[in-house]
This record gives sequence, C-alpha cells and structure tokens, in this order.
Amino acid sequence: MLIGITGETQSGKNYFADLLQEQLPEYNRYDLSSCINKVINEHFWKDLNPDQFKDIEVFTYPNKVREIIESLERVTGNKISKFNLITTFIRTFQAYRVNEKIDENGFRQPPIYKISPRRACQIFGAEVRGYLDAEFWLKPLKKMTDTIVTDVKTDKEAEYIRGRGGIMISIVRRNNLSIENFVLGQEVSQHLINQTVLYHADSVLMLKASQIANNLAKGSQYIC
Repeated sequence: MLIGITGETQSGKNYFADLLQEQLPEYNRYDLSSCINKVINEHFWKDLNPDQFKDIEVFTYPNKVREIIESLERVTGNKISKFNLITTFIRTFQAYRVNEKIDENGFRQPPIYKISPRRACQIFGAEVRGYLDAEFWLKPLKKMTDTIVTDVKTDKEAEYIRGRGGIMISIVRRNNLSIENFVLGQEVSQHLINQTVLYHADSVLMLKASQIANNLAKGSQYIC
C-alpha cells in the first residue's frame, strides 16, 4: 500500500514518516522532491548545512536559477519556461530580502536574499512542480508497492495514491505560523485526505503511527 503524507512546512511530516517507518520496517520511503533538492544543492549550497544561511546577490540569483532549470530539463526531459520561473522566484523571495547597504563611498550595494538551502529547496520544489508534467513525479511510484510517500503537494499526486488503494494523511501543527507557510501553503484538497493528525505533542504522532500500523496489519486502510 502507498501511504502519502502532506502538510505545511515544518508541520512534522518527516518526523511522522520516521515514526511510521519504525512501526512498518518493511515499507520503503520516497520523497517526490528528491530530484529537485539534489540539483539545487549541487548548484547553490554544495558544502553548507541544510539550515545554514547564505547571502545571494539579487543580480546573480536569476543566473543561478537558470542553471538549475537547465539541469532539471536534462534530468527530467521536460522543457521549463525560464522567464516565468525566474519572475516567480524573484517575487517569492522578496520575503527574504535584506535591505541594501551603503558602502564607504556612499554607493548603494546590490540587494541580497538571505536564505538557507532547506528553504530554497522548499520554495523551488513547490514552484517547479507546477511547471513539470505531473507524470514525471509519479513514474517511480508505479513500480512501488509498500511505500511511505513524504511531502505530497498536489491533488494529482494524492489522487494517484488514493487510486492505487493508498491512504493520505495530513499533518497539522498547532501555532505553525512560519513565513514559509504563507509562501508555500498546503495544496492537497481536503476531500482527498483520509485523516488529519493534529500535532500538538510528540506522543500524539507516536500514537497515530502505532494505530495506522496496527490497522494496516489487519488489512484495513481505514485509520481512526
């Protein structure tokens, strides 16, 4: 069975997937964004910790985005509109923009974006998914059976999992008001969710993971 997990940024999706895999060791794990993350890290932050911040000059950023897009085109075989993506990213990244500085000669320095590799991957992945054929993300899943699919973002992805007889779980974390949630949001429609897990304590996720594993062991896809 396929188990899809969705939720906002920093909602606890990966932590819940860890707990679920402990209960279901025979299950594999698949991240739909792994291809994008690998390409981004190779171009942007090869030697940085995922949560370490780095300054990006606004004038060099479009060129970096262009390099990443060209790499993704080679990997995926899809043509991507560079202009639309670059415009979208520059608009989206304004939330991370640092005010320009004045040098000792009175000249205004180029503005920069201060952002970590993890945030860049999240934003880039959310945008690129909209420009690529949805089938690209689903092709690897067609060969998988017992798999936990982390970070499901679109209805097409969720519909595929449900169509295979799988289940969709939404993780909602109380007071999760980070700026990334306003930028990215959650895109999977509620009618495709089998169960919403309210994460207000680690013990809640542990209990839910155990309940789901027990129900699957009984041959039931209904989780309660």
